[in-house]
Amino acid sequence: MSFYSNGVPRNAKLLFSGVIALGFFVLGYSLYWSLWGSHLTWVILAALTVVSGVFPVRLPFLRDTSSSLTITVSDVFIFAAILFYSPEVAVVVSVVDGSSASLRVRKTRQLYRVFYNLSQ
Repeated sequence: MSFYSNGVPRNAKLLFSGVIALGFFVLGYSLYWSLWGSHLTWVILAALTVVSGVFPVRLPFLRDTSSSLTITVSDVFIFAAILFYSPEVAVVVSVVDGSSASLRVRKTRQLYRVFYNLSQ
């Protein structure tokens, strides 16, 4: 079984692979710094991010009442991680948020798409 699905062009595979590799490098650095360079109280923010992601907020559009935009409050905790701790902690918290959202939605079945989205 291949990591990429059939029909993905070669240039797209190169782009996806580069972004995923760089994303995992940044995540590794951020995890190292977050675990050994700061207090572990940021784990509370990560847990709040996961919990708040379960409860979406629906915002109606002003012009068209039939459609709406759905957001979660989890971004608040990512910004709090930046303000209270560091960008490295915010990277880890946002990856936790993206991973939990990916597990909840399950629209994306291809593994390379999940990794690419998390690496962005």
